[in-house]
Amino acid sequence: MQKILLFTIALLVSILFWGCTQTENGDTTYQISNKVTKIDSADPYLNGSLYEVIIYEYSGNNVVSEMEIDKISVNGKTSIFTAEEKTNTIRISFRLLPKASPNYNIPENSRKYTVQYYSLKKGKLTVVEIDDDTRITNELKKSNSGNNDEKMMKELVQEGFESIK
Repeated sequence: MQKILLFTIALLVSILFWGCTQTENGDTTYQISNKVTKIDSADPYLNGSLYEVIIYEYSGNNVVSEMEIDKISVNGKTSIFTAEEKTNTIRISFRLLPKASPNYNIPENSRKYTVQYYSLKKGKLTVVEIDDDTRITNELKKSNSGNNDEKMMKELVQEGFESIK
């Protein structure tokens, strides 16, 4: 009788353990990290933080989900997100100034998009780093003629926001 009870307990524990492991290992997760160099500016909001962040989850060429994040501070990162089941890539959009900034409406603060679509690995955590060398564009859609507006983050900050530095 004791052997049957011990066997039953061992079986229950292994089933519970297997179920938890499968769920944790089966999730496709990602996190966004802001590694943009801190910016010294007359506008205290222009400091390298990313504002009004939108993460687009894609299945092939179709957006299957969008998630909005208020801010990712310099050297900060988001929490870990679980991707929708069909998601295989993500793309990130942001502004460099929040609505609270007196410079929010300048043309240089238009929404920016990463040029790269970041591939996610099924069952793994993918950490996407936005840094000074991340290529960005002003367009969500891919351009067939090539993007002449592509810049690196450091170029955007150096050239585009020079007037408020």
